[in-house]
Amino acid sequence: MTRLLVDEALPRSLASHLREAGHEAEHVLDLGLRGQPDERVFSEAQRREAVLITADLDFTDIRRFPPSRHRGVVLVRLPSVLSVARVLETVARALRDASLPNLERSILVIEPSRTRLRRFE
Repeated sequence: MTRLLVDEALPRSLASHLREAGHEAEHVLDLGLRGQPDERVFSEAQRREAVLITADLDFTDIRRFPPSRHRGVVLVRLPSVLSVARVLETVARALRDASLPNLERSILVIEPSRTRLRRFE
């Protein structure tokens, strides 16, 4: 099973929603990582061998966070006007449709009308 780490820019309830959907998911707030630098959050995701789910574009900077060093990054690019329930549903659906075990060295971008996968070999 793929482990997931949800970044603090996304609702804490996303981790519990993903657990209910059968994923092994944790939120950075539950790990005491509130306000920590991106490098610390990234390092924790790697230590846990987890795919990082974030709304922070910084994690897609491949010079700063080389894909060869991560299990995958899921970038959530949804409008802030969406309800939390809609965000949870959209992310869960996109993860269900994606092949999570194959996200290593990849960035999955979730947008309102599409999902894009960028692989780095």
